[in-house]
Parts: sequence; structure tokens; C-alpha cells
Amino acid sequence: MMQDISSALRLKLGALNVVDGSKTPFGATIAAFPRGEEEAAFCIARAREAGLRVVCAGGGAYVDSLAPLPPASLLLSSHRMTRIVEHQPENLVMTAEAGVTLATLQDALRRHRQFLPINVPDPDTATLAGIVSAAATGSWRAAYGPVRDWVLEVRGIDGMARDVRGGARVVKNVAGYDIPKLYTGSRGTLAFITQVTFKVRPMPEQVTRLLFSAATWEALHARLAALAASEIRPTIVEVVRADIRDPAERPTAVITLEGSAETVQWQVVSCSEVLRGEGAMIGRVDYAPQPPRGGDVEVTVRVIPSTIWETLARVAESGWRGSAAYCPVEGRISLRCTAYPDTIEQIEAIRAYVEPQGGGVTIERMPRAWAGVVSPFGAPRPDAPLAQAIKAALDPDNVFPTLPK
Repeated sequence: MMQDISSALRLKLGALNVVDGSKTPFGATIAAFPRGEEEAAFCIARAREAGLRVVCAGGGAYVDSLAPLPPASLLLSSHRMTRIVEHQPENLVMTAEAGVTLATLQDALRRHRQFLPINVPDPDTATLAGIVSAAATGSWRAAYGPVRDWVLEVRGIDGMARDVRGGARVVKNVAGYDIPKLYTGSRGTLAFITQVTFKVRPMPEQVTRLLFSAATWEALHARLAALAASEIRPTIVEVVRADIRDPAERPTAVITLEGSAETVQWQVVSCSEVLRGEGAMIGRVDYAPQPPRGGDVEVTVRVIPSTIWETLARVAESGWRGSAAYCPVEGRISLRCTAYPDTIEQIEAIRAYVEPQGGGVTIERMPRAWAGVVSPFGAPRPDAPLAQAIKAALDPDNVFPTLPK
């Protein structure tokens, strides 16, 4: 049977677009790289006939959260689906295929002085379908809202190999169920996304970034809390620490201000008044902070914004050996590190502190050896039964994987 599906896929997609054996990515039984919706539907139909589960992948950044892959699985990748389908600059609408990277989309929009307010790490490899499936927004979330607010239409192939479509390529669309929100955050459990339509925004007239540093971390946190309580509305307030254990690291935050030239100038002056104090230093910079690359563990921690400082202290107390990037206004912390024997214990310690307060810890990337040892998502959410019912209705044969608990 495996020989049959391999031959059928190679005949349809071309020999170079099908991989099986020991070189298959992520340990899947077979991998296929369709060029469009028709080829993707063919792959899913053949997988269903062969009794294979279908694992969706784009750049592969979020596949690790599904580790281990089902023992008999087809990895279906949107790597070759890289076409920008339509851009309506006058309507602020952009449609692109699933495998288009965020960086490519932003470059295309920039030519018309527009942008999509999503800034996830590694935009050169993060694909649009991966971003939607993982509901990954980035540090712009506090100012512009989550990714689901920017998705107008989602097209894909379901577990029955049928075309599915939700939403419309218009900004003002109130008819029917809001299906795009259903697929946002579904992590490839409901359909293989082939195309996404976003609403976009005009680029602001002016963008100014301030580098704010203080004498101590306590002073930095106190001044940022004062900034949050003021009338100033920065687009981004982000702190990036290369090593959360390093006592010599200068307490520093980057504050991004956007808007009209007049508004930004007022905010710059007001920021200086709010942030100044003993040991404070404020200057303009041209860059946005980026967490260090590398490591095989990536964790997202979400808490109530007012508890972020205490949570960071708990992360440091756990012995975390790696970087931390956090947005105080949003209450989101991104942790990265190389896996050590005690890293799982550290994650569970953080989770035990965060979950009782209504927060959550998601492991976005992890070594395959952790499969079955640690839950990527922690305690089930209160709406877990509803999610299971939706999964059963839309994918009754479980062609797509169920998220691990």
C-alpha cells in the first residue's frame, strides 16, 4: 500500500516533490509538496485511502508542537505554494497562498506603503498558513489585536479531500459564521490551509523607536508600569534579554511610537517625562529588538499583564538557561533555550505558577525525545469539549491529527 501511494503521488506531483524513507522531514512516513489546491486534494485523498494521517506543514516552525507525528503519516507541505494571488491596495486587502512567508508578504505590501500588523519571530521562514494555524501575532498584538482580527478569508482542503472556504475578500463581511476564526489557532487539525486573505493597514506617517534603560530591573519595570498607566499609547514595548540569568545585563526596553508626525513628537516628549528618573537613559534607535536565534526549545508564556514581573522572577528562579523576550503591556513572554536534562522540570515549574492564575504555557518547539513526556499545551482549556466536538464534526475520520494533551 505504501508503495502504491508513493507511486501515485510521484506520478501526480513529480518525483522531486515526494520524499519517503529515512530522509522524510520530522519522521513522517512520506512527505509531499503540492503546487496548488488540486494537488493538495489529491494527496489527502490518497492518504485517506491508505490510512495515513495528514500532518500540515509550512516552514515547519510549529510542527514540533505535534511531536511525535503519528506513526503512519503524510507530511503535507505548502513549501511550493508561494504565489501572491491578489492585492487590492484601494481596499486594503491582500490574498496569498499558504506557503508565502511573512517577509515576502510585507515586502509586497511595502511597495504600496501598506503592512500587515503581524511581526512574529523569523519572518523569513514563517509562512502565512503556519501563522494562522498557530495564531501567532508577535509584539504588535497589544496595539493591533490578534491575528484572527486580520484574517478575512481562509481556503483549504478538509479531511474528505473537499475544498473548504470561509469568509470573503471584503473587509465589511457580516454574513454567516466567522469560519476564518475557527481555523485560526487550529494548528492543522481541521484542514490543510491553501490560501489566506488578510485585511492590511496603511503604513504610519512616522515611526520612532526609543531605547530606554534604567539602573536596575526593578526601576525599569516600575517606569514601564508608569508608562502603561499614562495617556501614551506605544505600539510596542518590548524587552529582550539574551540571558535571563545574566546579572550584568543592562536593563533595557525598546518603545515604538507610531502615527502622524505631530502625534509621535508629542509621545516622544511625554515618554521622556514619564520615564526619566535616577539612572534612566533615553535615546532614539533605528532597530527593533530581536530575540537570539538558536536552541531547540521555544516556549510562549501568557499571563495577566500586571503579573508579568512576578512571572519573570519565577522564570529566573526556575533556572532557565536561555533568552527571554517579553511585552509588558500584552503579558506575553517568549522563552528560547537549548534543551538540558532539567529543562522540562523548569517548564513544569513555570506552568504550575502560571496556570492557577489563568495564564498558559505553550511549547512551540521541542526535541522529539520529549514526545509523550511533556504536554505542549498544559492543562485542558474549559472549552476543550467544544473544540473536540468541532473536530469530530469537521474531521470525523481523524485524517488530521488531534492535538496532544
